[in-house]
Amino acid sequence: MKWILIILALFTTKLSAQDIEINFASEGNLFDIDEVIVTNLSTDQMLTIGGSESLILSQITTDIDTDKSFPKATIVPNPYSTQTNLNYRSSHPTKGFVQIANLSGKIIVSKKVFFEIGINQFKLSIAKPGLYLVHVITPKDNFSCKIIQEKPSVNSIIETTILKDDPYLLKSKSNNVLTYSSGDRISYLLKSGNLSTVVNEIPSATKTITTNFFDCIDGDNNPYPIVQIGNQWWMAENLNTTTYSNGNPIPNVTSELSWNNLENSNTSKAYCHFNNNNALEYGALYTYGATVNGATITEGNQVQGVCPDGWHVPDNTEWTELVEYLQNTGGYVGKAIAAHKGWEEYVEEEPVGPSFFAQSEEYGRVGNNQEDNNRSGFNAIPAGYRMSTGEFEGEGGAAWWSLTESDSEYAYKWGLSNESYNLWGEDTGKASGYQVRCVKD
Repeated sequence: MKWILIILALFTTKLSAQDIEINFASEGNLFDIDEVIVTNLSTDQMLTIGGSESLILSQITTDIDTDKSFPKATIVPNPYSTQTNLNYRSSHPTKGFVQIANLSGKIIVSKKVFFEIGINQFKLSIAKPGLYLVHVITPKDNFSCKIIQEKPSVNSIIETTILKDDPYLLKSKSNNVLTYSSGDRISYLLKSGNLSTVVNEIPSATKTITTNFFDCIDGDNNPYPIVQIGNQWWMAENLNTTTYSNGNPIPNVTSELSWNNLENSNTSKAYCHFNNNNALEYGALYTYGATVNGATITEGNQVQGVCPDGWHVPDNTEWTELVEYLQNTGGYVGKAIAAHKGWEEYVEEEPVGPSFFAQSEEYGRVGNNQEDNNRSGFNAIPAGYRMSTGEFEGEGGAAWWSLTESDSEYAYKWGLSNESYNLWGEDTGKASGYQVRCVKD
């Protein structure tokens, strides 16, 4: 019993040494921060704390992985007769693979799995006796171990159970503590009254996060969270207003035939919701005419259009500034702006070995490894669009209007899909229905 207590005491000391304290403040203390909603985008864990309170990020993965007393994975028994047990401890939910390969690296059997928090258990067997390699592959881990099977069996990997009460992954009961692993992306939604600002980061040290708050309230009095990306401030949600800031209504066109009769022009105004379902929380879809509120476009001039007061419709120059900033700060642009969940997975081929996640280009697509999405806080969701014919398409993608025209009937949109690496722009008919994000004046 004495030795157990000593081991637990050492483990507790290691955990506290890994804690990071985060505090929050507004620029110049001009606003009181009422609350902060904290989300670990890598695990979907969430908590809400008061704006004057400290957040404790408690890191536990590193000490578990490096301390041989608490191995991350075990295979017992080994050697074995016809079947053995793999126990793999995961500190957060993640996709991955369990594979058995021969010594030359050829995969004998592979299983795509979703690792839950806790100890994930699998039963392993191979058709022919011999010496093999077991691989556990996730975006942030690569475990390998030799196994020896003594008698014939079948090629099989069977997931059996998950022990969520793993004592070394139990989370603190404190309301202000969120567990995280090194490299996890944390999102903070800071609220002051009806104003809110998003800050996303990979935490590395104790700090105070200081941010600004700006009004971003549409004609229906809906407030929007905002996010700073480089020198720009963007809405962090899709616009969802039915009126302009002056109170004038935007025509709601639901009929496919009526939408098909709209003109490709700056004066043809209409909005709808995807599949005419406003419960989807995708935001609204607007024609170009509705987006610019019938304005005649002059190069270099800002147009408020459908945007809240103090905000305007971004042109190609501003979209390009967003893309170039994200390119210069590293990583795939598409993944930087895409939400961390909700996208359809995109995989063209099965992995060919334990280096799959490190080497395959599939990792960089928006729909894959979504826990690594949204480093910018833009939070793009796959919300679809409406073709100029009135048909709804592309629920697996997202696209937003640009102010920039190519001619009197065409203007640019910027979008991405689940297979995208980047954010791309192309011109399209003005009677199409796309989402709107506004940028601060």
